[in-house]
Amino acid sequence: EFINSTKKPYSLELESVDIKSQVEKARLQINTTVKDLTDGNMEMVLDEGSLSENTNMVLLGAAYLKGCWLYKFNESETKEAEFHINKV
Repeated sequence: EFINSTKKPYSLELESVDIKSQVEKARLQINTTVKDLTDGNMEMVLDEGSLSENTNMVLLGAAYLKGCWLYKFNESETKEAEFHINKV
């Protein structure tokens, strides 16, 4: 009932996953769902060991941007690199 009540007003993709009995299978299922919903742009949002049998709920937000920039990046100065997040 909770899952159905959130789909329409919030446009959410919710699904019930049995985390407690099969932790790793649940993690892989969640990663696969996110990968599918982002057309393969996000492959692994939950690392190995990030869930446990004590996990009751996982809430994820996934977004990606593919846009046209007003001022394009100089292609010769652009490269793939590791993305870092600084704690605030």
